[in-house]
Amino acid sequence: MPRVAPITGKSDVPTEHQAVVESVVNVFGGVRGPFSMLLHSPKLAERMLSLVTFFRARRNGLREDVIDLIRAKGDPGKLPAEERDIVAYTRQLMRTNRVDQSLFDALQKRFGTQWLVEMTAAVNYYALLCGVVNAFEVAAPPDGDKLPA
Repeated sequence: MPRVAPITGKSDVPTEHQAVVESVVNVFGGVRGPFSMLLHSPKLAERMLSLVTFFRARRNGLREDVIDLIRAKGDPGKLPAEERDIVAYTRQLMRTNRVDQSLFDALQKRFGTQWLVEMTAAVNYYALLCGVVNAFEVAAPPDGDKLPA
């Protein structure tokens, strides 16, 4: 049970913020997950929503087998070098809040500074959503992706 009542629809917010709820529904098909909490701050939810389409992994070409490997906390050793480095970068950043200089340099050389900034922002965007879900104890939707404990 969430620590605060989730926002589930337009009737849960004042009239002046109902357009934000409608935008969330248009993107996700309903209000659930972190946005059920973020909508307690409609201006924040609106800004976060603008990042959703920018950072969606599947829409940006991330292969399903890579998503499955990450979901299972698998060994990226069999991935091509560039994907292996991206997984390593993400894991280092999330586990230690740091990234080895050699890995940083390799990704910057391969993809450029703009890409690296966007990649780092995407990783931290998902971390922010995880933090909201965990802090407010929002249950995963029954039809959502299953992740290992």
